Amino acid sequence: MTWTQRNQNLYDAVKTSAAWQERPDLGMIAIRGVDRFTWLQGMVSNDIRELERGTPALQAYILNPKGYVLAEVTIISLPAPDPFLVLLLDNGSLFSVLELFDRYLIMEDVELEDLSGSFACIFVHGKEYTPQHEAGSWFPINVTGSGGWGFVAAREIIGIWCKELDRRGIPKLSEDVAEVLRIEAGTPVYPHELNSQVIAMEANNAASHISFTKGCYVGQEIIARIDSRGHTNRTLAGFTFPTNALILPNSRLLNPETGKEVGLLTSVVPFAPAFGAGMALGYLRHELCEPGTVVQDETGQPLTVVAFPRSPK
Repeated sequence: MTWTQRNQNLYDAVKTSAAWQERPDLGMIAIRGVDRFTWLQGMVSNDIRELERGTPALQAYILNPKGYVLAEVTIISLPAPDPFLVLLLDNGSLFSVLELFDRYLIMEDVELEDLSGSFACIFVHGKEYTPQHEAGSWFPINVTGSGGWGFVAAREIIGIWCKELDRRGIPKLSEDVAEVLRIEAGTPVYPHELNSQVIAMEANNAASHISFTKGCYVGQEIIARIDSRGHTNRTLAGFTFPTNALILPNSRLLNPETGKEVGLLTSVVPFAPAFGAGMALGYLRHELCEPGTVVQDETGQPLTVVAFPRSPK
């Protein structure tokens, strides 16, 4: 990717005002029925009771019994006259989650429906946007570190709203620039940083995705054990590298002093304006995550650990 003036303009729009983004990569599952809150409480890592108390949206994980990530979800409560929950998740995990949920439905008054064909989602990134009343649901997001709002609604409503955003002069964010902003902010996504090879606590966003005070859910025992220990063996970290270096995702990371493997890169962009360098996300041994630490990829090219909003504390 060549960083153009247009890319810089879109980047600046998110940082100073707003830019909107279509999210066709996200699927949606409706959960209806009087038992929808209590049933989902046992399926996800966060406390669903927050939605009953009026929280507009909640982020969580769906885990396997060993605490590995099957999906990351944003859960939204759509209001009357037909109240139901919407799970927003990557299309790549949609069908496996539907199958999993169906296996765990026994006698509960819960109905599941794939909404992906009839509903859609957009994100408006940036702090200078105020959501408007529409026939859908706005919810806060912070994929880029600059805040913003997501909007879920029927596809025809989304289409109308996209035209309204254009009419207001709010630019449409390109996928390339959105990826740069995400990586600068250290936001993990499925399937790059979040997948069945990752324990939820490694992704370094437990504060927003995991409740340590709710009751039991699938994978809870492992999460509680890691929490009592204090940290995981590895954690999500950010790295910079010279813009002329060819750094590839899925590269192994090595300790330059010992030559031992210490991590794995998951996402890479050739230029990140916040650092004036190339940038990557990846998992790294906990003891090497201090900003300024230098590691190498498997070809010997150096990468420097940097601090970002979700850096390990």
